[in-house]
Amino acid sequence: MNWVTVIWSVGSGACLTLALIHVVVWWKDRAARANLVFSAMAIAVAAFAALELAMMQAQTPEQFGSDVRWVHVPVWVIIVSLVIFVRLYLKAGRQWLAWTVVGVRTLSLILNFIFSPNINFRQMAPLRHVSFLGESVSVAAGVPNPWMLVAQLSLVLLVIFVMDATIAVWRRGDRRQALMVGGSILFFTMAGTVEGITITWGIISMPLTASLFYQGLVVVMACELSYDVVHAAALARQLQVSDAGLRESEERFRSVADAAPVLIWMSGMDKLCTFFNKPWLEFTGRSLEQELGNGWAEGVHPDDLQKCFEIYTEAFDARQPFAMQYRLRRSDGEYRWLSDQGVARYDSQENFAGYIGSCVDVTELINKDEALRESEERMRLVANAVNLGIWEWDLDKDEIWATNTRRALVGWPASGKTGFEDFISRVHPDDQNRIRQIIDDAIQNGADYDCEYRLVLPDGIVRWMATRGSVHLDANQKANRVFGVSIDITARKQAELEALHHREELSHLSRVAAMGELAASIAHELNQPLSGISSNAGAGQRFIDRGDVDLRELHELLGDIMADAHRAGAVIRGIQGMVKKSVPNRQQVNLNDLVSKVVRMIKPNAMLQSCEVETLVEPNLPPIEADPIQLQQVLLNLTINAFDAMDDTPARHRKVVIATEKNSDSSIRVSVRDYGVGIPEEARERVFEQFFTTKTKGLGMGLAIVRSIVESHGGTIVAENADGGGARFCFTLSASGAAL
Repeated sequence: MNWVTVIWSVGSGACLTLALIHVVVWWKDRAARANLVFSAMAIAVAAFAALELAMMQAQTPEQFGSDVRWVHVPVWVIIVSLVIFVRLYLKAGRQWLAWTVVGVRTLSLILNFIFSPNINFRQMAPLRHVSFLGESVSVAAGVPNPWMLVAQLSLVLLVIFVMDATIAVWRRGDRRQALMVGGSILFFTMAGTVEGITITWGIISMPLTASLFYQGLVVVMACELSYDVVHAAALARQLQVSDAGLRESEERFRSVADAAPVLIWMSGMDKLCTFFNKPWLEFTGRSLEQELGNGWAEGVHPDDLQKCFEIYTEAFDARQPFAMQYRLRRSDGEYRWLSDQGVARYDSQENFAGYIGSCVDVTELINKDEALRESEERMRLVANAVNLGIWEWDLDKDEIWATNTRRALVGWPASGKTGFEDFISRVHPDDQNRIRQIIDDAIQNGADYDCEYRLVLPDGIVRWMATRGSVHLDANQKANRVFGVSIDITARKQAELEALHHREELSHLSRVAAMGELAASIAHELNQPLSGISSNAGAGQRFIDRGDVDLRELHELLGDIMADAHRAGAVIRGIQGMVKKSVPNRQQVNLNDLVSKVVRMIKPNAMLQSCEVETLVEPNLPPIEADPIQLQQVLLNLTINAFDAMDDTPARHRKVVIATEKNSDSSIRVSVRDYGVGIPEEARERVFEQFFTTKTKGLGMGLAIVRSIVESHGGTIVAENADGGGARFCFTLSASGAAL
């Protein structure tokens, strides 16, 4: 009798029979997808056994190599089916690892059909024949293909995947499934893998019989699936028997739940709610159908919903009790705070069946707690905001209780007994006798007291404190307690000292600033007439040194010197008058005549700086009431500034235009325009400020004095950039001398 043929044929037939049975089971219950996957694996194991039998009966190396190539197809189906079965039946296994197993095995299958003759051998040798079960069978011989490691790697990954899933099922509590399914897959897969590796790499010489291990795996898996079918049938019979009792029990539970003064809910194993008692439905004003599933969540406040689901889901997955608070909309639309407590529930066989919970309206309690917290928080904020320390002194026990703030202020530790001497020892030595006397007097008289003193902290820092105390009398009118508050006033004391110091410094700086401004004003105003005197005197000296003295020119020079001297004297008299608050020297002034005089005075400066001076005066201007010396100084300052502004302008383009005109409101407008670089945009708002200048050698007083003079005459002055380049300074005065 040919035992090899009998054993392998019977095994294949058994696998096909089991596959057919479970296909029928799947056909009856399409949800039983694990049975369908098992059927596919059983068919693949039958094909694997048939190809193994063909290899053992092969007569040529070519036939043996072809059988080895095609045996990888059912093996691929077996591995993929095992991965899917573990995921479906055990509901475990890492998804990425499952895809890795399938991917690597698929790669090895593709390589198997690329390489010739197959992925196991690079070259086939003549077959060897050995005796196996009393029959001569063919054994592989050839050069191993290194790419066979890819196929073997997929088997190793399969073992790792199944081991990981088995551990997860064991930890979940389904230990029978872990042992029967996971353990059998690991055992038979590892056994078949070890045999295949040792035979292929020539470690042992025997025919490949790995299909026998997978046939054993098929038998174990079939028993497990059959157990589920039998168990399900038994459960169905038990359910039929206990259905009436269950309905009666449910009715009793509903009656009790509806009579309970709390809101009760219940959920199933899918986390969805399956029951709400009558008080719940009356509270929400909704029907049972609206609340079932996750419908109840529609009434939860949006701000609480996410946290509510997180607590429920975390407890559900861990099968742990939970307690939470959330706001639920009442039938009148008002959100009420509920305290919800839930526990896992189990059936009579101790199988987890879902959760049950009860809710109580705690809105009033939360409102009271919130009001209390707000009150305490306000008190704390007030005390912290003013750095306030509260204390109580028991005179009989000589014990002082104090808040943490007070203890920190005095430098005491956070806890421990403290007495009056502990406090007085912290007081500055210069203040100790005074404070001791104040407190003794208050205790003797039963009166309140206020005092300020210095504390010396342990680190040597001195802090100013303000304390108010109140003496409490017992029934015998004897002082037994002193209540008080203390506050750190160091910052206030320092601020008072700094304010006094700042006032002294400010007074000194004000005097220095006034003297500086006066000196700068005098220097600026005298600079121009003194420069004229120096220039004219120098010219006269050169005439004399030359020996060719023109008495008429010398007379004119001396006249100019006298005029500049008179002008300098007028400036000094004007400053003296300002200091003495004398009446200004106002008189009728013709601005056109004043312009002509100024042009003659600046003629030497214009020649030295190669500047052309042009006047555009409107005839028949009405006179104005003004101080001619001061207005002359205004025009001189503006004209000299115009000369200085054209230092970088080519000589042929240097030009100053002085213009006068009468406005429609009878005021007179005087302008001085240059063709220099103009006024920078960032300086336009500050050109009239004291000590602000754009010149490298300027004092920053000229334009400030100009504005002061113009405004003292009731006028206004502006600065602007002119079209065509350069700057224009314009001041306007009233013909009547009144303020514009």
